[in-house]
Amino acid sequence: MKARVSARPQSQKSPSSSQASRHDIYRDRSRSPLDFARDVLYQESDVDTSDDSFDEVFQQPVITSNKPISDPQTPTPTSSLVTLLGVKPLDPIQIITPPISLNEKNLSISELSSRNTFLTGITINAFCTLLKKNFPHLHGLQDTILSENSQFVKAPRPSIQLHHDGALHWVCSSIDVKGHVTLYDSLSTGRISGELAVQLAFLHGNDADHELKVALAPIQQQRGGADCGLFAAAVCLTIATGGNPTQVYWKQSRMRSHLTDCFNSEILTPFPKIESIVLRSRLTTNLGTDLKIKLWCLCHLPSCASKNMIECPKCLKWFHKPCVGLEDIDKDIDNFYCHNCRESPNI
Repeated sequence: MKARVSARPQSQKSPSSSQASRHDIYRDRSRSPLDFARDVLYQESDVDTSDDSFDEVFQQPVITSNKPISDPQTPTPTSSLVTLLGVKPLDPIQIITPPISLNEKNLSISELSSRNTFLTGITINAFCTLLKKNFPHLHGLQDTILSENSQFVKAPRPSIQLHHDGALHWVCSSIDVKGHVTLYDSLSTGRISGELAVQLAFLHGNDADHELKVALAPIQQQRGGADCGLFAAAVCLTIATGGNPTQVYWKQSRMRSHLTDCFNSEILTPFPKIESIVLRSRLTTNLGTDLKIKLWCLCHLPSCASKNMIECPKCLKWFHKPCVGLEDIDKDIDNFYCHNCRESPNI
C-alpha cells in the first residue's frame, strides 16, 4: 500500500483557492482591521464546532460562598475565581516586582491615546507585566511574542494567557485545576484561526488525547475591530480580581482612558462597568459553545501546524512531514510507514 499525501487530512476542509492570502488582504490599506480579521481569521482552522452546550464550568453557580452577594458585578474574593480557575485570589500589591520600563509605558500610553489604534504586543505584554506585579498569585501570562514561533511552554494549572491569533485579534484563554480550557473572544463567530488552535494545543493539549476541547465563553462583544486587546485585558483583570467575565459588561468608550490611568499609576483597577440593566440589554453577547481542536502526529498539534501531511497506510494516522523527517518531495514517500508500524513484524 502507498502512503497518501495531503495538505491536510481528508476529513478536514481546505481553504478555498479563491480566498485571498493573508498578506494580499493586509496590503489593502483601505480595509479596516475588522474587515481584515473577518477575511483571514478562519481560513485555516482545525477546529470543529459542536451543537453541544458549552462546558459545565459555565453551568455551575458562579458564587461558591454561602454569603449572598447583592451585586454580581462585584463578587467576593472566594466566588467566581474559585469556580473558573480553582484558586483563591490574593490581595493586590503584595509582592514588589520590577516595574515596566519607561519606554514600554510611554509606547503603551501612546497606542492607547488613539481611539482606533490596534494594540500591539508592546502594550499587551506591558499589561501582563503590570498584572503579574499587582497579582503575583497568577500563573501563565507568557510573553505573546513566543506565540509567533510556537514557543509557548505547557501552561500550569490553573493559569491564564493572552493570545494574538495571527489575524489582528487578541483573545484570552484560561485553564482551571481540572484541565477545563476556556476561550474568551470579544469578536467571536464560533470558530478560531488555525494559528490560535496551534497555540492552544501547545499550551493546554494533552499528549494522550486526540482532541482538545475548548469552551467558548459567552462574553460581551465589542463594537468595531480595534478594541479586542482591551477586552482581552479586561477579561484577565476580571478573573484576577475574582469576577466572572461572563457576567460583566464594560463601558467600551472608557476602556482606553482607564488603562492609560493604570499605566501611569502602575496599579490595576477594574475596568468601568455598565450597571444599568437596560443598557446591558442593548449589548451583544456571543453564544457559549464547545470547540474541538483535532490533534495529529507525534507532536499532538493540529494539522495546520504544517501545510504538508502524510498518512501511514497501515495505522491510517496522519503525520506532519517535518515531524517524521520527510521533505516536501521525497523519493521514498511511497514506502512511508510511521515509527510504530515500521517496528511491527506484519509489514
